[in-house]
Amino acid sequence: MRFAKPFLTVFVAVVLVIVGVGYTRFYEALHITPLNFAAARDQVVPHIQVVWPRGEGPHPAVLMFHGCGGVKPALLTRANEFANRGYAAVVIDSFKGRNIDWQRVCDGEILFGDQRAVDVLVGLDFVRRDARFDPGHLFLAGYSHGGWTVLESVFYNGELPRGLLDAPNTSLDGVRGVVAWYPYCGLVARFRGGWQAELPILMLLAEEDQITPAQPCVDVARSMARAGRPVDWRVFEDAAHGFDTTHDWVRGYDAEIHAKARAIQEEFLDAH
Repeated sequence: MRFAKPFLTVFVAVVLVIVGVGYTRFYEALHITPLNFAAARDQVVPHIQVVWPRGEGPHPAVLMFHGCGGVKPALLTRANEFANRGYAAVVIDSFKGRNIDWQRVCDGEILFGDQRAVDVLVGLDFVRRDARFDPGHLFLAGYSHGGWTVLESVFYNGELPRGLLDAPNTSLDGVRGVVAWYPYCGLVARFRGGWQAELPILMLLAEEDQITPAQPCVDVARSMARAGRPVDWRVFEDAAHGFDTTHDWVRGYDAEIHAKARAIQEEFLDAH
């Protein structure tokens, strides 16, 4: 057929263009400029907010990592909920110090979760330097992209995250548990291959999540459970991404499911 060769040529050209555009979009996320820990601190620490509970310290603390949309009112609402239960809520803004456009993060062009795991080490260093925190009773809580981030920190488990040249302490010592709300568990997540840390993990997932689908996370959790890791997961039926917030652009809020998820999280925190 005389049209077959020209058609094939055009088809291959289109595929190459698509691949090229995709690679260009992900280039910055894959090829980052390494930095030392002092520079990482300078980027992140000035933009940390703490919501304190009542009473004298030292307080147990929850280090909170926002989604790809940045620090929204929903995150501060969650922080106040933690404070009301006696935890110091440490809200870590990963974007302001980096001068990042949140849309590019949501599009997967910059700041993958494995790179952002640097901010977990910075946050831990921040609380360890302040006597008002109890360094032996710390938790990590991440939402969507932040959930990806905290799970990557467990994967690194004492090793330097991608793009970090040095750190005074890469351990997760003092961290009693990790809660990941509807995290990204897709192909580029490094923790998909498993982690060695014995840290208790809780994943709160949405069955109808079209942004960070639940099934890849369930697959990872099951694999880790078979390997003997302390991991638990809950998939909420009819729940969509962002089911715990009325503020973010996702608009997936469900009050009943939110209440159930919060109760499970509180039980998890109390148990550890």
